[in-house]
Amino acid sequence: PQHMPGYQTKQECIAIPGAHDLHIQSLLDRQQYSDPLGEAEALGISSAAWPLFGLLWPSSLQLASWMAERPLVPGERILEVGCGSGSLSCYLAMLGAEVTGLDIDPVAVQIALQNRDLTGVKVQFKVSNIFSALRREKYDFILFHPPIKRGFPENIPSYRNLAGPNFEYFSIFWRRVNHHLVGPKLVASSVQVPRVTLAMAEEAGWDLLTTGPPAWFTKRILKP
Repeated sequence: PQHMPGYQTKQECIAIPGAHDLHIQSLLDRQQYSDPLGEAEALGISSAAWPLFGLLWPSSLQLASWMAERPLVPGERILEVGCGSGSLSCYLAMLGAEVTGLDIDPVAVQIALQNRDLTGVKVQFKVSNIFSALRREKYDFILFHPPIKRGFPENIPSYRNLAGPNFEYFSIFWRRVNHHLVGPKLVASSVQVPRVTLAMAEEAGWDLLTTGPPAWFTKRILKP
């Protein structure tokens, strides 16, 4: 294990079915926590939720495996919202995509930058509250990881603590995502999206293709 300020990390090799292995740095375990300046607390991230960004979730592996099987156009532009430790972003860059990873947690972005250096790929990582760090950047498609909490998505009352009392995370995401997409309108979520928030996607003109994970959405084509 490596000692970082206030928390410990480890290097691990992740086997992705049908693809190359991924060597990354992640948090040692779910007991890690470091928030000396109170930044995470100010963002509403509890000590229990804090280490989740630094762990590689099975849903992300499924998404990585799917991405490895699909045809990738050289230079394809991909945005990952809620990139956490950046492992998926780095993997997509290994496949030849131009990737930008966003996360609201500064520590997550710090570890993502370390994983970028470890894998030797080119990825832009930025601290961002959903799309706040972007201006007019456009991407071929967008991957997003909604806030994660134990019991998700069944434990809706406690989930509001992360996504907002009225699930503002999702309303903001679906209202703004189209501004950053070009070409075929495709968005993928690494985890099952709470059913109560699907109406927000539908209202913004998005149709659910698969329930997931990963869950795929496509922009509804409005006929004249």
